[in-house]
Amino acid sequence: MGDLLRALGQGQDAEDFYRSSLDIRKRLAQAEPNRADYQGDLSISYNKLGDLLRDFGQGQDAEDFYRSSLDIRKRLAQAEPNRADYQRDLSVSYNKLGDLLSDLGQGQDVEDFYRNSLDILKRLVQTEPNRADYQRDLSVSYEKLGELLSALGQGQNAEDFYRNSLDIIKRLAQDEPNRADYQRHLSVSYIKLGDLLRDLGQGQGAEDFYRSSLEIAKRLAQAEPNRADYQIDVAVSLSRMAQIEPQEALAHLQRALAILKALQERGALLPRDEPKIRIFEEEIAKLPA
Repeated sequence: MGDLLRALGQGQDAEDFYRSSLDIRKRLAQAEPNRADYQGDLSISYNKLGDLLRDFGQGQDAEDFYRSSLDIRKRLAQAEPNRADYQRDLSVSYNKLGDLLSDLGQGQDVEDFYRNSLDILKRLVQTEPNRADYQRDLSVSYEKLGELLSALGQGQNAEDFYRNSLDIIKRLAQDEPNRADYQRHLSVSYIKLGDLLRDLGQGQGAEDFYRSSLEIAKRLAQAEPNRADYQIDVAVSLSRMAQIEPQEALAHLQRALAILKALQERGALLPRDEPKIRIFEEEIAKLPA
């Protein structure tokens, strides 16, 4: 229920469900501290609340939950190093903390967290190369390091990581074309590579990636019009198209702004996405009517 309400943009209701789940799992873990499954479930609850609070812009509280989850997962992975699921969970926690610390501008540990995750996932993929979920996770890890290196001005290294990520998610999306999560990941990957190539002065390559991203985002939004995240993806892709199609820039940005304002009116726009409204308004004000 918490997951569903969060996806629908009903963050406060989602938090109530997540906290109810956390309370139950804490009691179970305290009653039987040697039950690894109870510990694992508790780590999941910590992560879900961390994710939600990060959406709300409550970074410090989110960090506390993420670190609680990481501590549990380190213990589980150390106790049973051959349990692939524990290793995978640990890689997820490293990524979540890396993401949050990057948001908070605490960059010192970010690369270490990301590389720890990448190392785990490479081992898992080597052990079971046909596991699509491991491949997906590895794609995400490559992408995160690409983002970090891009932010640090290491464009060429960033492109290598981005392309490794894209190659994986393209294969997954081709193998299972009806998997919406794979399609969305592919759309986001196109945006990220487009942004990098744009910054590197490779405009044509950027345009191709942006168009591919928009096509996917539109299909997903049409299939599930109540998914706020899919609608936001369309708005983001439209904003990128505005950068490469000057004659259509005003129309693209107006449409993107209308999408975000409609989400805001029905209470489905998360706090972290609200600044996009101001950004689009400012961009529109710069253009001739």
